[in-house]
Amino acid sequence: MGTMRLSIAIDLKKNRIRIHKSTLRRLGDPQRVQLLFNPDKRALLISCPSKSISESQDEKVYFDKPGTDGTYQLYSGELMKRIQAVCPELESHALYYICGKYVPSMNAAYFHMDDCIKARSNEDKQDE
Repeated sequence: MGTMRLSIAIDLKKNRIRIHKSTLRRLGDPQRVQLLFNPDKRALLISCPSKSISESQDEKVYFDKPGTDGTYQLYSGELMKRIQAVCPELESHALYYICGKYVPSMNAAYFHMDDCIKARSNEDKQDE
């Protein structure tokens, strides 16, 4: 496969992580995804397990149906709290985009929180 842009959006206001279409395509359009957050490395990893994940995980992540735009959305207030505790520079109620890297040995996408870019809000645009 050629170079594809891997990206996600973290919406702290809606407690949502949106996995973009290009990222899902690079991962082979998986039937399921697993989102792992490493607080020590300040990183998110999206992997594609081949089998169902046990219901005995620490927290429940709610999946929305894939949108018509090809994205996939995951909702977890607890995960957003953990991310903000590790990354206090992220503003509450803000939307961030992160570009990541493909990890071929794991068929996974790696996103470092230092690479977050805050999306411009309508208020920001009016201040210019």
